Amino acid sequence: MDALQDNQVSLISILQSYELDNDEWLEIHDTKLIDFIRKSYFDTDKNKLLTVCNAPMTKDDQIKKAKVPQSSGYKKHKKLVDDGFLIPVRRKPQYSLKIMYNRYFSKIDFFMEDTKTIIRVKINDNSHHRKFQRKNDLT
Repeated sequence: MDALQDNQVSLISILQSYELDNDEWLEIHDTKLIDFIRKSYFDTDKNKLLTVCNAPMTKDDQIKKAKVPQSSGYKKHKKLVDDGFLIPVRRKPQYSLKIMYNRYFSKIDFFMEDTKTIIRVKINDNSHHRKFQRKNDLT
């Protein structure tokens, strides 16, 4: 997880070594990766942007639906894309320049076990990035 120390990491680059079945959950125990994920999901505006994106939509539609201020909404949307939480899935049919985005995780659970935080995630089935091979756990 050296990439996490550089703060220039995306979820896709970290999870490239995994292949998951449609109904399989990935359990994450690595504290650095958990902190990285928590920063986005526990940020109020980022959480709103991720929550409203339950189907592919444009950045503008997502910001409007999430009811976040445009100035911070665009910055936070870009950060979510850069970090891999939102992924471009296709272009809007009537506007060839408008990109549609979807969440990378279709479901995410945070829970505590003893004194450790654990995150369970499901990769979005609509993601064209769902090309992982399971090698080992992120523990």
